[in-house]
Amino acid sequence: MSELIPTSDTAAGSPPVITEAKTSSHRWLWGLGAVALICVLAVLFALNPAHHAIYPVCYFHRLTGLQCPGCGGLRAVHHLLRGDIVTAFRFNQVVVLAVPVLAWLGVQRWRRGPAPQRPSWTRQMFWGWTILGVLIVFWIVRNLPLECFRLPAE
Repeated sequence: MSELIPTSDTAAGSPPVITEAKTSSHRWLWGLGAVALICVLAVLFALNPAHHAIYPVCYFHRLTGLQCPGCGGLRAVHHLLRGDIVTAFRFNQVVVLAVPVLAWLGVQRWRRGPAPQRPSWTRQMFWGWTILGVLIVFWIVRNLPLECFRLPAE
């Protein structure tokens, strides 16, 4: 919970400025998120999505027979956790290529420290549209009749 603290660096005769004190509540959320992620990855490491029915199914694939950008993603992560990068890449290329990018972004965020500067609106829009464009192109290309984009049967 945050509290309001008056600052002492105001001009003489003017009322004190109230600022919001930084708290560690956001660190608890990050910690809980990290624990949840570790638990999910442990289950995914132990139980192969191709052989266990506890994982969600892709309703888009079930209804249309086409692959969405996420099809094969759980199996790709399962194989990545087991160190089989080539098989993981055959299941979902975007997931495998996103892992080092997300790791790099995580390190950059950690290096900036506890008070990150929020990116500008135009920068957020640029990256949002770029990611959406990559996913749409991947979605189209992986449904072309090319053998390199077919999901392995496992």
